[in-house]
Amino acid sequence: MQGTALPDGSRIQLTLDEVAPRGENFTIRKFREVPFTPVDLVQLGTFTVDQLAYLWTCIDAGLSGIVAGGTASGKTTALNALSMFLPPKSKVVSIEDTRELQIPQENWVASLTREPMTGDADETGIDMFDLLRGALRQRPEYILVGEVRGEEARDMFEAMSTGHTTYSTFHADRVEAVLNRLQGPRMGVEKELISELGFLCFQAQVGSESERRNTEIAEVLDIEGGRLKTRTVFEWSEPDDTIEQVNRSAHMATLRQEQPAIDDRTDRRRELLAYLVAEDISGYEAVSAAVRAFERSPDRVIEQVRAGALDAETLHHIEAGDDGGE
Repeated sequence: MQGTALPDGSRIQLTLDEVAPRGENFTIRKFREVPFTPVDLVQLGTFTVDQLAYLWTCIDAGLSGIVAGGTASGKTTALNALSMFLPPKSKVVSIEDTRELQIPQENWVASLTREPMTGDADETGIDMFDLLRGALRQRPEYILVGEVRGEEARDMFEAMSTGHTTYSTFHADRVEAVLNRLQGPRMGVEKELISELGFLCFQAQVGSESERRNTEIAEVLDIEGGRLKTRTVFEWSEPDDTIEQVNRSAHMATLRQEQPAIDDRTDRRRELLAYLVAEDISGYEAVSAAVRAFERSPDRVIEQVRAGALDAETLHHIEAGDDGGE
């Protein structure tokens, strides 16, 4: 068996008949040239506006997170969309073994693993562990890891503990499974480091093959009685296919003490996202521009939203600072 990348970035897995009794075969996994935006995911029913406004605030506050789920559940799609909420001027380093992440930041360093040039694991190979250690020397503000699977997990959490906001995908379908795998022998991450996580975001494939839902957003809080304490904030209800907030956010309560205006900021993010959804403004460049403009001048953007006059020209002027900023 052999896996490799095609010139267009797609991945191909080739299997010879020595290990495939029914004959040689191959599978090609193609990726979207233009990733889904947060607006797309609301329109598809994957997320709600309330969830995304909450996650936007978490990301802006520097809370680290994991997007978890099973195979083909939309983990990377969700992480790509959430990356649009990263502060526009931040330095971002991504680490992957397969190029899937597409991040709108100009100051983005993309890193890929490399297979050894010989059959043995010699020094020519570069794995996720190597890339993560190298990333820490680049002084990033945000680190995105395509999928954490092994010993690199400990370094990722140590990066969180030293102030590097980190996001990754993870193969697990519930909170307990994530925590157990992280603490298991292969990854060996201590509870004290796991408590550096801000949130866990779970994806699932439901109904038809094309339907995805964010089934739960849970906060990682602290250690209580020797166990990690978590709280589910949003949850998907399968019978009526709805996503509701089921508990108040502990993180928002903490942030409120430091930033009294955090609720107003989240409400305005919700208002902007709802407007983009209602007006079907879902293109990658348009949504990126709206997020950048909001981060520069939220009052000006919301003023234009309420006037129904938020267009590309207005966003360009706000980004350029023609409104005078705030």
